[in-house]
Amino acid sequence: ISYIYRDLFQEIGISSETSIWLGGFMGLSYLTYIEIMDGYGKDWGFEPSDFYFNLLGSIYFVSQHYLPILQNITPKAMYFKPESHNELSRNPSNNFIDNYSGQTFFLSINVYNLLPMELKKYWINWLEISVGYSARNLSYLPPTSKDGNVNSYEVFPGVWGSPRFIIALDYNLVKMLPDGPPFWNWFKQTINYIKFPSPALEVGPGIKPRFKLLYPF
Repeated sequence: ISYIYRDLFQEIGISSETSIWLGGFMGLSYLTYIEIMDGYGKDWGFEPSDFYFNLLGSIYFVSQHYLPILQNITPKAMYFKPESHNELSRNPSNNFIDNYSGQTFFLSINVYNLLPMELKKYWINWLEISVGYSARNLSYLPPTSKDGNVNSYEVFPGVWGSPRFIIALDYNLVKMLPDGPPFWNWFKQTINYIKFPSPALEVGPGIKPRFKLLYPF
């Protein structure tokens, strides 16, 4: 959100540095508004940890401008409907924003930029490594098997929340895709915040380590 606002402010002629601060402020402001609304929601509540991480995300966005080394660690997000990889959607959820069970968040590390000069020749410049986290099967209601047995937890192990930690290969789309007109360059920079399926190792409490050729499938 901060990134989008930063670009909008730059587009209307505000200086780059001011736009970065305004972007960070607007991103935090919007998410704080959401948290306050949750505080008044009947089935929700204000969650301090959510606010702290929103604040941390905005600070990190601004800090990338003043500490360029942080530009080598890019937050990314992935969403696939859990049923597409044989797991449970969050229940209840009304849309993909509420369906936390389908969301995975990553920090993608630009290995090439961080390597010493003499080792760069051994690494593909667009190949990165991501570390991620997801909470699967956040179902408030027990799953039902085909025979209607609501106690069939063998069908979906880890119901009520199954934490997953992921180590994955990743793509730096800014380096991978060719340069072009300004809008194209902006577009590939923007979609670089999306994590696309790639080979990954998934681990978590109560599950065996699993290698997936195109995570999460």
